[in-house]
Amino acid sequence: MTKAKTKVCTRQRVYEQIESLDMFGSPVSLNLDGKTEVKSIAGIIASSLIIIMLIAYGASRFNVLISSSNPTITQTTLMEYFDSKKIVNFDEIGFKVAFAVEQYDDSRKGKDDPNFVAWTVQLTKNIGKVETITPLKFHKCTDADYDSFYKPANSYKAMFEASRSRKNLYCIDDGQNVEIFGMGD
Repeated sequence: MTKAKTKVCTRQRVYEQIESLDMFGSPVSLNLDGKTEVKSIAGIIASSLIIIMLIAYGASRFNVLISSSNPTITQTTLMEYFDSKKIVNFDEIGFKVAFAVEQYDDSRKGKDDPNFVAWTVQLTKNIGKVETITPLKFHKCTDADYDSFYKPANSYKAMFEASRSRKNLYCIDDGQNVEIFGMGD
């Protein structure tokens, strides 16, 4: 065997090894040089890129699994909160509070029949180990109360109007010095 023929055979074997990477080879119903598939350089390149991408993606997912990290978890820090030195007076800032106790179905009838129920509204403060309960006065919300609320955003406008038409809301009376203290430091 001559040196040139050996060199051609080695090239042929290397090419056949690289050619075996082609996953897109087309089957041939006849033999072409003893092969049942026709392979191409374009198929080799496409197959190699797919294999490289799958290996890279698998390695990145395996790294996340091994390091027990989850890149989708985020941390949010509340920068403005009420500390125990800050007092918020609802009357001073014009903040209105209302509540309703309603049937949880389509009728949304109020659960406020005085023959069966007497509602109590209270503010409970826990300072140290001392609990202070302050009863709060309230009344059925009037049209003037509804008009004094901040205008709802468009997404809540229909819900606000529905509550207003049912007349099931109760409003906390003004002038009671309702104050909210923050959590302890």
